[in-house]
Amino acid sequence: MTRTISDKPTGALVAALVEYEEQRRLAIRREDTPAANRLYDKTVPILKELVLREPEGRDALEALLQHSSAFVRLSAAAKVLGWAPNKAIPVLGRLYTEDLKPAYTPAESGSVRLTAKGLLYRHFGIRSFNPNHLIEPLKAYGIDWPYRPHFDR
Repeated sequence: MTRTISDKPTGALVAALVEYEEQRRLAIRREDTPAANRLYDKTVPILKELVLREPEGRDALEALLQHSSAFVRLSAAAKVLGWAPNKAIPVLGRLYTEDLKPAYTPAESGSVRLTAKGLLYRHFGIRSFNPNHLIEPLKAYGIDWPYRPHFDR
């Protein structure tokens, strides 16, 4: 009999999530979009299951906000945003504003930054492409995002 995802212990789900995110990062580095998309699709049911496992799974996701991988932190923050925005927004803000080089290639950094930006825009109800609109919301969470005049032209 095949074990379903709901039969797996939380620790095994977290380990699988971390492994899939690392493989996805490497696929992005290789510019292998189909592989990156397949790996993303593998993370979706794991993340959903962890959210449903209250409080153990949610606690595990909150712990992943401190993970060394930007990809893992991003995945965790995207879910934690739903119940603890005060914990997720600072992580998303740092992923968006901080320089991820030299650890990540431009493609990897771009993937993380654009996803974090999109999540922040959606959360704060920003309906423009002007990153200056994130200055005040992020400031409330201790993230300094300098004004960029060229976006207001």
